[in-house]
Amino acid sequence: AQDFNRAADQIERTWPIIPKGIRPSVWRGWVQKLPEAQIQVRPILSAAHAWILLNDGELDAAAASLDVVDLWLADIDQDSDRLNEMIVANEAQFSSLPGITMGARAYLTQATGNHLDAIHYAQTALELLPEDERYWRGGIALFLGLAQWKHGDLDHAYESIKLSIVSLRKTNDHVFHRAGTAHLGRISLMMGHLN
Repeated sequence: AQDFNRAADQIERTWPIIPKGIRPSVWRGWVQKLPEAQIQVRPILSAAHAWILLNDGELDAAAASLDVVDLWLADIDQDSDRLNEMIVANEAQFSSLPGITMGARAYLTQATGNHLDAIHYAQTALELLPEDERYWRGGIALFLGLAQWKHGDLDHAYESIKLSIVSLRKTNDHVFHRAGTAHLGRISLMMGHLN
């Protein structure tokens, strides 16, 4: 119906999508039908779009979306006049925006092979995220463990991934939970813990 503002509100409220049973390709299709201006004024929608772009391997586009979010976060810190232009439909995710953004930065830097920065961003994200954000905490703890593993720190990788599994088990997210369990098995094998 070309009511892009209302559509953007609805799309933003569906984030995060996986716990709601929405396929990432479907969600991305919705976002692609929005004018770019509708996405740019919405930090939650921009962050969510960055995560989808990361999943699709579009690292430069994801970085650009994260830069938009960083500008909004800076405006919030400085109580900028530009905040009048910002739109937030997903209030539940707004308080977690700094942590979600840091988590996306961890994903991005890990994808580019910069494991030390990925570790830093993931640890910062976990510090910023509220304890009850189990979905985000679980996913980001998984990224942290993978970055630690790639960096050769198997002990911390094992603990981070174990933490991820505990968080994700509480969200009924079976995809990441299974992935984490498989990674724990591989790390255990590398550490010589065959049982």
